[in-house]
Amino acid sequence: MEHILKIIANTIIQSSNAVDHPGLLRGKMGLIIFFSHYARYTGNNYFADQAMVLMDSIQEQILQHYDMDYANGLSGIGVGIEYLSQNGFLDINTDETLEAFYFPIRKEIMYQQQKNHSLYNGLCGLGQYLLYRIKCRPVEANEYNMLAHQELMVFLVDILENDKDLHHDNLSDVLSFLCKLYRLDVCNPKIDRYMDKLSFEAISDEHLFEWALALLRLASIKKQFTGLAIQKVVIALKAIESFGQNIQPTYLLWLLQCKRLILQTGICPGLVGLLDRLTDRCITVSPPVDDNLSLKGNAGVGLSIMTLAGNCDGAWLDLMW
Repeated sequence: MEHILKIIANTIIQSSNAVDHPGLLRGKMGLIIFFSHYARYTGNNYFADQAMVLMDSIQEQILQHYDMDYANGLSGIGVGIEYLSQNGFLDINTDETLEAFYFPIRKEIMYQQQKNHSLYNGLCGLGQYLLYRIKCRPVEANEYNMLAHQELMVFLVDILENDKDLHHDNLSDVLSFLCKLYRLDVCNPKIDRYMDKLSFEAISDEHLFEWALALLRLASIKKQFTGLAIQKVVIALKAIESFGQNIQPTYLLWLLQCKRLILQTGICPGLVGLLDRLTDRCITVSPPVDDNLSLKGNAGVGLSIMTLAGNCDGAWLDLMW
């Protein structure tokens, strides 16, 4: 694993100049998160300097107009900055740094008709930004900013609660987002009403892996869904087993997140052994993806290896699910 990690770090250093986009999941912000963790992992400030070079270039780019979406736009970049601050990589006041983000995101939520509710390209991505802004606030945080973000979050949940389409393709994203929000107790009665309307009789195989994680989160707050969560996790694990030697890096990240949620929730710990075996197989058969530096490519595999080595707590996985 150490050998693979060094290859990944060298690949990203050599190719990072070719990454033009500032986004979180497919651009520079994801590489900044990798370099930040790798600097801490190695104790080598050179990699922290690489992260700051990329951060400077992002600051120049976001002065231009960028989309609001989570995968590539301002909401994801804002989450990346909050993540780096909350994990001790940036010593900044995020209320000041992200002040210019609030009104564009507010406008997008309140005045744009939101048809897409997905995490990566829709409403839940905007919600993820608000989630990171609200949680883990320091004592010196601006109380007005906190209340403004909470008010906007309530408005966003209103949009979800009033949505008549309860069977759309983005439902697993919505459920996962609402379960994370539930732990902050911002508007739990609204979330309860929304969840009471849901039916899980026909879960699409196309989104099986996203559903398995979402149901694990749901079962941690509503125990009656434990059986369904375990069922979907087992089906997903069997699917990964059937891939043989063709396991893609994305599944390595999924396995780590699945294990993390199982250990956090205490739901079906007997699956941990299988998760570990499949994870080992992923590391063995999945070399770095040279043309994919993103959090779901080289950077994600590198972060996964650091997580497995015990030098990274895995909180970065919540950026993707």
